[in-house]
Amino acid sequence: MNILTAPTALGNRPYESDGTARHTDRGPARLREHGVVEKLRARDLGDIPAASYRDFVRPRGGVRNEDLVFDHVRAIARRIETSDDFTLILGGDCSVLLGALLGLRARHDDLGLVFIDGHSDFGTPVTSSTGGVAGMDLALAVGRGDTPLARLRDDGPLVREENVVAVGIRDGDFRGSKIRSANDATDVLAKLGDRPFFVHVDADVLDPEVMPFVDSPEPDGWSADALVALLQPLVRHPRAVG
Repeated sequence: MNILTAPTALGNRPYESDGTARHTDRGPARLREHGVVEKLRARDLGDIPAASYRDFVRPRGGVRNEDLVFDHVRAIARRIETSDDFTLILGGDCSVLLGALLGLRARHDDLGLVFIDGHSDFGTPVTSSTGGVAGMDLALAVGRGDTPLARLRDDGPLVREENVVAVGIRDGDFRGSKIRSANDATDVLAKLGDRPFFVHVDADVLDPEVMPFVDSPEPDGWSADALVALLQPLVRHPRAVG
């Protein structure tokens, strides 16, 4: 098993009117301080920090920190693309999903995605109210949006819509897409078929009383035990790649 930390807040919107960036980039370092690598007896792939936050003012109709996110996700991909081991990627915001999928696609043509999140993250530069990649990551991963982040591979999207199974969404939807939803691990695995798959987890799937330190908390979330019950059969499955 590998562990890679990729701290970033580039995909978030600014925190407050004073221009402070949201510091979700601090999470990976805290996990390292608590010995996550040693406790999981993992091979340490190191740390890939993102650049400093730049676009406190959104480019007109555009994506905040677009080129900086682009560089960061490509650096993530380069670090993981040559390893056949299960890789745990600890990020700061959901933009790291793009780097994970890009790296894994170097070895897996028909990749599946389990998308566990409190939000659909299905905005595009046209529909997003914030311009943050963290609210667009799934749309970009399936190739939606007029941005280089939706075209990270020349041969098509990072993952096909019909290969995505979403769980835990409380805000947003996937109307007009082929993305499917599931309620439990058995349903997820059945819908994925026999393809290898990556599991994306946004901490905001948890209830804010359990996990308040997220970019966009949503009420009526899961308990920690419910998340563990879903994840255990997924990450232990032989087709899980990260």
